[in-house]
Amino acid sequence: MITKVKRDRIKFWFDIYIAVIGIITLSLFLIILGYKLNPSQIVLIKSTINFIIITFLLQEIIRFIINLHVKNYFKNHIFEFIIVVLLSLDMSFTGTIMNVIWGINPSLNNIQVTLIYTGILHLLIIITFFIKLLRYSYLLDKIKLHPGAIFALSFLFIIILGTILLLLPNSTPTGKSISLIDSLFTSTSAVCVTGLIVLDTAKDFTFIGQLVILFLIQTGGLGVMTLTTFFAMYLSGGTSFKIKIMMKDLLSQESLAEVRNIILKILLFTFLIESLAALILYLSMGGSLIEIKWNLLFSSIFHSVSAFCNAGFSIYSAGLMDDTLLNNYSFYTIIMILIVLGGLGFSVLSNLFQLRNRKNNLQKLKYRLTISTKIVLSSTLILIFSGALFVFFAEPYSFNSSMGFFEKIFHSFFLSVTARTAGFNTVPIDLLTNVTIIVLLPLMWIGASPGSTGGGIKTTTISAAFLSLFNLMRGKEKVELFHREIDSDSIKKAFLVILSSLIFLGMGVFVLVWIEPTKQPLDLIFEATSALGTVGLSRNLTSFLGTGGKAVIIILMFVGRIGVLTFFMAFVRNKSELHYSYPKTDIMIG
Repeated sequence: MITKVKRDRIKFWFDIYIAVIGIITLSLFLIILGYKLNPSQIVLIKSTINFIIITFLLQEIIRFIINLHVKNYFKNHIFEFIIVVLLSLDMSFTGTIMNVIWGINPSLNNIQVTLIYTGILHLLIIITFFIKLLRYSYLLDKIKLHPGAIFALSFLFIIILGTILLLLPNSTPTGKSISLIDSLFTSTSAVCVTGLIVLDTAKDFTFIGQLVILFLIQTGGLGVMTLTTFFAMYLSGGTSFKIKIMMKDLLSQESLAEVRNIILKILLFTFLIESLAALILYLSMGGSLIEIKWNLLFSSIFHSVSAFCNAGFSIYSAGLMDDTLLNNYSFYTIIMILIVLGGLGFSVLSNLFQLRNRKNNLQKLKYRLTISTKIVLSSTLILIFSGALFVFFAEPYSFNSSMGFFEKIFHSFFLSVTARTAGFNTVPIDLLTNVTIIVLLPLMWIGASPGSTGGGIKTTTISAAFLSLFNLMRGKEKVELFHREIDSDSIKKAFLVILSSLIFLGMGVFVLVWIEPTKQPLDLIFEATSALGTVGLSRNLTSFLGTGGKAVIIILMFVGRIGVLTFFMAFVRNKSELHYSYPKTDIMIG
């Protein structure tokens, strides 16, 4: 009979073993992903991973045998059990996974299939390592950091990882290499779902490099903490109380019980919407379901993820102005829908999804929609239609004399939608008039809605500020909307977000104008606003910035993604409220 002390000691050393093989496997995976290997090197790596798999299976079997509570162990380790079964089947029936890969794409040669097969095995081990690592998330409770700092550091970690992956030789074409600043810029732009580029995503990155960018976009769009919490809750048996509290505040939920459900819905909504949209985009580009066109399929997946995450990255050199997409209005329309859905926020999507089981009764609709949903939907529609109207009357589209009336309306709507943190463009931004640029600036600064994949100060923030101003003009103290009074703390926070955003934007513009004296000030203001709002639109300026200018844009993108107010608060330690107050006095305002 094994005592509890011995059992815990065995588990501890097994966890150490998993950590070691996890690091080794991750290193081997990076080698496979990033370097060109000869057949002998591939055989050596394959033999190493086979040895790791055998020892991994043995320790998992021993863990299961020595565990007293088999039912609970199986429940909390279901995903690891699935991986064990998959690895066992592959070891028993050699080449099963390789045959599946060949069946999906018969055009692959033996070396390519072997590399993919070995990469899949590596990923299975790495995922297991990650899941077991999450079981130590309770250690985060001992780290005395502001939740905003943890949130910022999670994004910083992925940005650094992305920078390393993009610097790997296989990420760029043979004979080409990218500098550290350009790799860092691209990684930051992808993780912060901005879309500003200093390199041509189509020509300066290989398929591997584009896959890395796609991974960074998806991770950044969903949020590192969201993904981590999902894996911890559903795959590793739970997460720490501190993380649950932080996610409750991050996702604007009223109780801890709602965090688990909203995180699951975020993942489901994201992958369902992106998958369906990718299929429609694939068909709109002439793809066939009978004979798969792999280049079009990857393009549709890439643009679907990029649009829903409001990233603005494209694998075409000319973006959505590419000749293959010219006048493909069905493609453009799906992109617009994805941008809007991604910018609404997951709480709003969840609220709208709950209406599916109710009868279509418009009179009761106002009671089933939350106040936040009503504000988001109202402000989004107002911004899109007013923005499109202003653009339509301000922009003559003189750079394309053949553009008809309805085409001008369509592109005006597309500009209004994409300016709200998406970054795609169907017309050249650098050829737009200054009046149109001035119209786009506030749209980029406001951005999307809370809890969405987009950036900006958010629609609810500007709505609360305008409502407060409107009530002040009417001589009312309370801010009321949809028969509800908006809490004064929300109004105060809205003004703080606006103030902090303007301060940070002003600082960024000041530094850019200072270190980039040869560039037009309006172009630099547009670039800075686009970066802070995580938009991605540019007046053909980004790639011509110097190292200092790129560094400023990197900082603006990073701060814009985590939120300016969150960024400022991350450096300030919370202090308890003192139980006394000074005499009040008035000061002159205005």
